[in-house]
Amino acid sequence: MQIYGIRMFNFCRFGETGNSIVFDVSPENKARIQDEEDSFTMDVLYDQLLKDPISYVRDTKERGITDLIAICGVKGDDYDRSNGVGKSTAFEAICYAHYDRIVRRSVNTEKVEKAGTSVVTRFNGTYPEGLRQSYVEEIFEEKGKIYRIKRGRNFTESHKSHSPFVEFECINEDDVESHAGHRTVDTNDAIANVTPWDYDVFVNGAMFAQNDAGKFLMGTDKTRKEMLINLLGLEDVVMACLEKIRERKNKKGKENDNLQAQLDIINEGRALRELPADLELKIEKLKKEISESDVKVEKIDTEINSLSTSDVVKKVASIKEEGAKVKSDIASQKQQKMSQVKEWKSLYEEAVKNEKIKDKKAEDFVEKRKELQTKIVLKQKWVKEFDMASQEADLKKVEKAKGSKDKYVTQVADLREKKEKFVKQIATEQANAKRFENELTSLTAQLEIIEGDEFVCDKCKSIVSRAHIEKEAKSAKTFFDGGNLEAKHFTIEKDKVEEKLKEAERRLDIINDWLIKEEKIKANIKEYADAQAEIDEMNKQQGEEYTKIYGDLKNDLQATQKQVEDYKVKIDGISEEYDKNIATLTAQIDEIADRYKEAQKTAGDIEAKIDELKKQKESASTAKSSANSLIGSITKELEDIKVETKKVEEIAKTLVAGKAIYNRLLVLEDVYGLDGIQTRIVKKYLPLLNVYIKEFFDILTNGEMGVEIFINSRSKVDIRITGGSADSYEMLSGGEQVLTRLAVDIGLALLSFSRCAQKPEIICLDEIFGPLDNFNVKAVFKLLQNIRNRFSRVLLISHKPEINESIPHKIFIEKEDGDFGRSKFRSIT
Repeated sequence: MQIYGIRMFNFCRFGETGNSIVFDVSPENKARIQDEEDSFTMDVLYDQLLKDPISYVRDTKERGITDLIAICGVKGDDYDRSNGVGKSTAFEAICYAHYDRIVRRSVNTEKVEKAGTSVVTRFNGTYPEGLRQSYVEEIFEEKGKIYRIKRGRNFTESHKSHSPFVEFECINEDDVESHAGHRTVDTNDAIANVTPWDYDVFVNGAMFAQNDAGKFLMGTDKTRKEMLINLLGLEDVVMACLEKIRERKNKKGKENDNLQAQLDIINEGRALRELPADLELKIEKLKKEISESDVKVEKIDTEINSLSTSDVVKKVASIKEEGAKVKSDIASQKQQKMSQVKEWKSLYEEAVKNEKIKDKKAEDFVEKRKELQTKIVLKQKWVKEFDMASQEADLKKVEKAKGSKDKYVTQVADLREKKEKFVKQIATEQANAKRFENELTSLTAQLEIIEGDEFVCDKCKSIVSRAHIEKEAKSAKTFFDGGNLEAKHFTIEKDKVEEKLKEAERRLDIINDWLIKEEKIKANIKEYADAQAEIDEMNKQQGEEYTKIYGDLKNDLQATQKQVEDYKVKIDGISEEYDKNIATLTAQIDEIADRYKEAQKTAGDIEAKIDELKKQKESASTAKSSANSLIGSITKELEDIKVETKKVEEIAKTLVAGKAIYNRLLVLEDVYGLDGIQTRIVKKYLPLLNVYIKEFFDILTNGEMGVEIFINSRSKVDIRITGGSADSYEMLSGGEQVLTRLAVDIGLALLSFSRCAQKPEIICLDEIFGPLDNFNVKAVFKLLQNIRNRFSRVLLISHKPEINESIPHKIFIEKEDGDFGRSKFRSIT
C-alpha cells in the first residue's frame, strides 16, 4: 500500500487550514510552497491531488516515489521546541482513517483504542468555536487501484451531540466502484478488504516503535512469550484454545464436585437407615399381628350380634326409633312454619315500607299546597300594588317622543351644518385680516425708514412715490378693519346657532331617554299580565285538582295500611297453627322418653356389654390399621433403599469417568500454557528473531555487541548479551540500552511481518534515535539506510537536527505559541 496524501480537518490540534500533507512533491511545487509571497500551499496541492488522483499518481511514479521523508516540528520558530506540535499525529491520522482507532492514549485522555469524539482536541475544556465537522481524508494506492478514505464526525451547533461518518471509494480510469453510500459496517468491511494489514500489524510493524522492546527486555517469561505470540498473530488461536480448555476443565471440576457432594449426602443418609433384613422381619411380625386382630374382630362381631337380637334390646331400639321419628316431625313443623312465616313476613315488611313512603308523599303534597297558597298571596299583593295607569301614561309619552324625534334630528343636523359654515367664515376673515395687518405693518415700517420722494416699493417691486405707499397703507388698514368686523359679525351669528343647537340636542336626549324606557315599560306591563295568569293557574291547582290528587293519595295510603294489617293477621294465624302441632308432638316426646327410661333399665346391662365389645372391636381395628400403615411405610423405605443403591452406583460410575476427563484437561491446560505449546511456538520463531536482531545490531555496534534470545533449561525465554559493559540489559549503559532496545524493536517489527500475506510498503519511524551521542546517531542513521532498502517509503520523526539535516525531503509542522495553540503544515523542503 502506498499513501500519497492526507488531509486532517479539525483533527486533534490541526484546524481547518494548513492541515494537508502530500508526500511526493515536484521540485517546482516545493519552490512555490517555500516562497512566502506565493499563495501556493500544501492545501492547494492536496486539492489538485483530490481533483485528479489518477494523473497525479502517474506523474509521481514517472518522477519517482520519495523513499525517505522526515516530519519535523517548529514551535515559535524554534526547531528545538517541537514537542507536542503534532508530528506523530500524521501517523495517528493514517491509523484512524483505516481502523477508526487511536494508538496513543496521550493524545487525549478519552482515547482508548476506539477514537470516538476524541479525534477533536478540546481547548481549555471546550470544542473549537464553529466546529461542525472533524475528519481525516487519505488518498492511497493498493494493487494498482487508487482509493479515497474519509472518516470523521459531524457535530451539532451546540456540540451536545455528534454522529460518525465514513466514506470509501475506488478511483480507476476504466472501472469505478464506490462504497460511500453503504452503511458504516459495510463500508468498514470494504476498507478492511482493501487494507493489506490488520491493526496489530500496522501498530507493531508499519507504525514502528510501538512494540516497546524495553518491556520485552525487562519483562517476565510470561510477558515475553505473550508479546511474541501477539506479534505472530497467534494469540487468538492459542488463547482461544487455552481458554476453551480451562472453561471445560473448570466446568468438569464443578460437575465432579457436585457428584461427590451428592454421594456424600446419600451415604450420610444411608448410615442412619435400618438394614433391609431387619425391615423385612418387622413386616412379618406386623402381618402376624394383623391376622390375630382379624380373628379377634370376628369373634366380637358374633357376640355383639347375639346380644343385639334379644327382645329387651329390640324393644329399646323400637322406642328409640319412635322417639327419633317424633323429633323429626317437630323439626319438620318448625321448618314449615319458618318457611311460610318468612314469605308472609317479607310481604308484610314491604307493605310497611310502602305505607311510610305513601304517608310521606301525602304530607309533602299538603306542604306543597301551603307553599302554593303563600306564593298566591305574594303575587296578589304585587298585582294590587302595580300602577298600570302610570305605565300606560308613560307609554303614551314614548309614542309622542317617537313622533317628534325625526324633527329634532333634522334640526340638530341643520344647526351643526350652519355652525361649521360660520366657523369656516370666521377663520377666512381672520386670515384675511391677519394678512392685511402684516401688509400694513410692513408699509408703515417702510415709510418710517425711507427718505426722499421716490423709492422702490417692497410690494410693487417698482419705483413709486411716498403718496403711493401711504395710499396702499390706507387701503390695507381699511381691509384689516373690515375683516375684523366681518369676523365679529360671523362670531355673533355662530353663538346664536350654538344656543339653538344646545337646546335641540337637549330635547333630542330627552326623546332618546323615553325611547330607552319603552322596553322597560312594556316588560313591566307583560310581567303584570303574566302574574295575573300565574295567580289564576295557582288558584286552579289548589282547587278541584288538589282535592282529587289528595283524595287519591289518601285512598292509596288507606289501602296499603289495610294490607299491612291483613299480612300481620296471616302471620299470627300461621304461627298459632304450627305452634299447636309442635306442642302436641313435644308431649309425645315426653311420653316416649318415659317409656324409653323404663325399658332402658331392663336393657342397660346388655347395652353396656355391647358397648364394651364395640370398644374392643375398635381397638383391634385400630391396631390392624396401624400395622397396615407401618407395613406400607417400611415397604416404601425398602423401595427407596433399592432406588438409592442404584443411583449411588450410577453417580460413582459417572464420577470415575468425570475425574478421568478432568485429568486429561489438566494435561491439555499444561500443553497450551506457557511451558507447553507457547514455548514451542516461541522456540520455533526465536532463530528468525535472532537473525533480524543480529543484522541490525551488527550495523549499530559494528559487530562489537550481540544479543541472543533463547529458551533456557527451565523452558523460560532468556536473553544473553555479549560485548557490552554488562551481560544483562538492566546493567548496560544508557546508550547501550537504547541501541539494544532499537535492534530488538526492529527485530520484533519484522517478526510481525513473517506471517503476513503481504509485507507493508511503508514504515513510520517515530523518535527512534532517542538520547544518543553523535557516534551512535551516525550508527542509527546507517541503520536507517538499511531500512530504506526494505520499504518503498520511510516516514521519520526525529528531534535530532543532524539527522534532519541529512534527509533531503522534510515536512515542517508549526504550532502556535501558548498551551492551546493550533498546528499546521508550514513548509516542505
